Amino acid sequence: MKKANDILKGLEEIRKYLDSIKNINYGGCGYSALAMYLWLKKQGYPYMHRISFVYLYSSTYHYYEINTKFIKHNEGLPTSCSHIMLKVRGKLLDSTPNGLGVDPVKRHNNITEETLRLSLQNGGWNDSFDAPKHLPKIEKKLGIKFGIDKKLSYLC
Repeated sequence: MKKANDILKGLEEIRKYLDSIKNINYGGCGYSALAMYLWLKKQGYPYMHRISFVYLYSSTYHYYEINTKFIKHNEGLPTSCSHIMLKVRGKLLDSTPNGLGVDPVKRHNNITEETLRLSLQNGGWNDSFDAPKHLPKIEKKLGIKFGIDKKLSYLC
């Protein structure tokens, strides 16, 4: 069994790969965070129960309100946000090695995998990221399956 630190070192290579994909952080950040999460799970990372997704909002207050209703009251469906990051060992990670530099005004912590999947399906994401083109490549390279019905996705 691999040690947690060795797995996290491997995650750095995954982040570099994801960062090389055109516009991954402009409409594909949720998929990037999910890809890292699924890769960690596949590697047998022993602290999966401590990992969560974080939704950041810089100016998309309407989406913040929609997501708050879903998260707190299970009303409606979750949607997009300004940026999504993976929280591992208290550190926020996206594909960018030095961080994207999003200056969030609001945030939702401890987003579950299920909520992220619903957000990715429900939409509102920047269409600069070509999901139909890049998702199969990510799945193949990382040996993961997103398991999201892309037909339901708003922009993907």
